[in-house]
Amino acid sequence: VALPVADFEAKFSPLMLLNPLIPPVSYIDFNFTRPAFRASDANSAALIASPTGTGVGTLADPCSLSYIVTHLDAGEVGFLRGGNYTISSALSINNSGDYSGRIVLESYPGELAILDGSSVAKGAGTGQITLNGDFWNLRNIEVSGMPRNGILVNGSNNLFEYVRSHGNGLNGIQVYSSDAYPY
Repeated sequence: VALPVADFEAKFSPLMLLNPLIPPVSYIDFNFTRPAFRASDANSAALIASPTGTGVGTLADPCSLSYIVTHLDAGEVGFLRGGNYTISSALSINNSGDYSGRIVLESYPGELAILDGSSVAKGAGTGQITLNGDFWNLRNIEVSGMPRNGILVNGSNNLFEYVRSHGNGLNGIQVYSSDAYPY
């Protein structure tokens, strides 16, 4: 499902408390428009998964979610057919793209993939999506009901577009680094 265009308005008011001698400044208005989601071309798919998939990753014979996240390579696009993907155990994404090509994982054009962890008790140590890989681009995916974090990001150079993460036990998306220098 494509997202509608959304307008956002913000007001900026400079902090006057630091120097009371500066005359007050009126508000500055900013308007932002988020464009509607534009899906990748369905013909660009390297693999396609579905909530009940067990196949080889084609449109006619889709694979599983766990298969698609372990078999996509740098520069490839993987599509998730619409529907609920039950996440009942840890889903670790360990492979990586690179500077020349991200790994793209997104909902199939015109559909919405929902990664649903609600079958696992809140706070349980299983049922979390962990992105350890680098150079991923997650697009137009919903993550809900995870018992802990919706997505725990340990990798770097990852991009999230139109990812909605809500109703999880802890954070929706948590970025973490175990490196000595996490910057």
